[in-house]
Amino acid sequence: MKDSVYIKNRKASFDYFFLRDFTAGIQLLGSEVKQIRKGKVSLVDSYCLFENGELVLRGMKIPVAEEAFQHDPDRPKKLLLRRVELKKLEKELHEGLTIVVKKIFALKKEKKNTREDLYLQVFYPTIYLL
Repeated sequence: MKDSVYIKNRKASFDYFFLRDFTAGIQLLGSEVKQIRKGKVSLVDSYCLFENGELVLRGMKIPVAEEAFQHDPDRPKKLLLRRVELKKLEKELHEGLTIVVKKIFALKKEKKNTREDLYLQVFYPTIYLL
């Protein structure tokens, strides 16, 4: 696709063996979205854990842009999955497995943006169960 964003965690490919993958939405601030579109994000030490029944991504570093709202670069980000998938992951996480983010991608439509199309421009991290 034209103007799509694709960021990979190469270190995870070497350090871990992947059992299963999930594609999830991610809750971001506007300034974080701008930095990810520029490709300025680090997934090297990122991992996922459960907090209050929600899957949270920690360790993903998004630097602060000077011209934008000053967000916390190490802020935990909520991952958006279906409840059934969350229960599966939580069960397997208690068995001693780890969840990491291997890649983040965003797809943009080529036609003119309308209000409906803005909802489709979401960043989807692909998380892997190790």
